[in-house]
Amino acid sequence: MGTYAVDVYDAADYGAPVATLRQGLGLAVRHFRLAQGVSQEGLAHSAGLDRTYVSGLERGTRNPTLESIEAIADALDVRVSRLFQRAETHLSR
Repeated sequence: MGTYAVDVYDAADYGAPVATLRQGLGLAVRHFRLAQGVSQEGLAHSAGLDRTYVSGLERGTRNPTLESIEAIADALDVRVSRLFQRAETHLSR
C-alpha cells in the first residue's frame, strides 16, 4: 500500500480553508474540471490557454484576468458567478 502526499490545495478541496480568493478560484476551477472528467490540457485547449497557465491557476499561483476566467467558465460550461460562489466556500474568512 503506497503513501500519497497531499499538498495544501488538495487539503483545501476537502475542507481546509485557503487565505486568498485566487486560491479559492483555483480550487473551484479544479472542482468543476474534475467533476466533468476533463484534463488540465483539455480545459486549456477548450479555453484557448496554455496548460501550464491552468495548472498555475489551480494551484493559486496565477492571478487570472477577467478574460481568462470567462474563457475557463465557458469551457467548463459554468457561469462565472458560479465559479466565484464555489471559490468563496474555500475562504477562511
